[in-house]
Amino acid sequence: MTLDHYTARVLYNLVLELSSELDLHYEDSNMPTLQKTVDAVADAVGHMKRNGCPVPEVYDHLMQRYERSGAQASHPVSEGKH
Repeated sequence: MTLDHYTARVLYNLVLELSSELDLHYEDSNMPTLQKTVDAVADAVGHMKRNGCPVPEVYDHLMQRYERSGAQASHPVSEGKH
């Protein structure tokens, strides 16, 4: 299944906005409490990557902070299989 342009744009914007909000409003020490939210965003990003869609840079920054905090995503971040 490939993403149509509209769906890809909507997913991109949702990941961009949610990642930005999480990055701005949560301290590193609170990152582990975001597991369900991070998993949901990671699932969307995985779908985007599998379909060759770009991913907002702020998502990668958020995931780096999340991992540095000691939290672990339910899916392997490095494989892009969120």
